Amino acid sequence: MEEKRRILANEVDQTIKKLVSMINKNPNDWRNYNDLGIVLVQIADYASAEELIMKALGLFKTDAKAQQSLLYTLGNVYYGAGEYQKAMKYYQKIIDNTIKGDAFVMIAQSFMQQKQYQQALVYALTAQEMLPDDVKILILVGDIWLALGDFDKADVEYRRALSYDTDNVAALFGRGIIALTLNRPSAALFARVEQLDSKYYADNKQRVDEIATVIHSRQNK
Repeated sequence: MEEKRRILANEVDQTIKKLVSMINKNPNDWRNYNDLGIVLVQIADYASAEELIMKALGLFKTDAKAQQSLLYTLGNVYYGAGEYQKAMKYYQKIIDNTIKGDAFVMIAQSFMQQKQYQQALVYALTAQEMLPDDVKILILVGDIWLALGDFDKADVEYRRALSYDTDNVAALFGRGIIALTLNRPSAALFARVEQLDSKYYADNKQRVDEIATVIHSRQNK
C-alpha cells in the first residue's frame, strides 16, 4: 500500500511539472491552467489552485469558453475546500450548456453538504432533466430522497441506476440503507457492496452501524 501511494504521488508530481512546463512554453493556452488547477484540487492544494485559476480568469477574460471552464474549476476549488456558499456563486455563473448540467449537480451537492435537502433536490432534478441517463445524477437524486425520508422515491432512483450499472456500489448501498431502515433484509446488499469495493463499504459502514443502533433501541423500548 505504501509503495502504491509513493508511485501515485510521483505520478501526480510528474503531471504537475509537465503542466507547469506547458504553461511556460505556451502561456496563451488556458486549458493548461485549467488542467493544472484540477490536479491541484485533487491533491487538496486549494490555495495554489485558487491563485492559479484566478490568474487565468484575468488572463483569458475575453475568451468565453475559457471563462466558463475556469469558473467551473474555481467552483470545484471552493467545494473541495468546504466553502460551499462561495462554490455555488461560481457554479451559478455557468451558462455553457456543455457543462451546465455538471454545474447544477455541484450546486445540488453543495446544498447536500449543508443539509439543505429541498434546495438540493431542485437543482438535482434540473440536472436530471438535462442528463436523464446519467448514473451519478440518478444516485444523487436517490440520496436526496433518502435524506428527505422518501424511501420509495429513493429506491426508484437507485433501481434505475442499477439498470445501467448493475454493480454500482453507491446504488446498492443506498438500497441497503433503505432496507435496513425499514427493517427488511439488507445483509446481502451490504455483502455485495463489501465484495465489490471494500474501501467504499469501510468508509460508509458507520451509517449502517448508526441505523442498526437506532433500530435496536427502538425494538427494545
